[in-house]
Amino acid sequence: MSAELKARRLTSVALTPLALMLTISGCAQNLSTGGTPSDDGRASRVDSETAQRNMTEKVDRTAAALGGEWATMQGPDYVDSCTLPDGAAGANWVYLVTRTHGDGHPEDDASMVLSAWQSAGMTVERVTDADGPVVVGRGGASTALIDLYAFPGAYSLEAESTCFPGDADRIAEQQADG
Repeated sequence: MSAELKARRLTSVALTPLALMLTISGCAQNLSTGGTPSDDGRASRVDSETAQRNMTEKVDRTAAALGGEWATMQGPDYVDSCTLPDGAAGANWVYLVTRTHGDGHPEDDASMVLSAWQSAGMTVERVTDADGPVVVGRGGASTALIDLYAFPGAYSLEAESTCFPGDADRIAEQQADG
């Protein structure tokens, strides 16, 4: 298991109803709707609203396909810092939802999500964890990164939007002011 997946797993496990904490680092930029690919295949620009809408739709569609009642733990208006393909500072949105009740079938659900994300043009990796399957998707037209932790009795979906021009601290200040 990669160090990134271990860190994300630990983050997700920490998000129990008792310990609602989350740490998310960086952002991976990927091809997004309306962007112009750079030499490494990442989009050079996407606006804030498009990035947020695309990410939110991907998380909400995935949660709806899995069924059950999902609770928002963070976002979709939580802003974080990232780096644009040209090296400039940017911002991205973060969205985390969890489902602690439901009659999920982790292996079947992970397979369904993997197939759906691949069909959407994402690069997808499936990891079997001692607690259950983890599916990680990158790219496509909607997110930089999205994870499904399909642990029995405790599912979570965590996404980072594509990176867009902006200052995360300034955006957070504007949100707090208004």
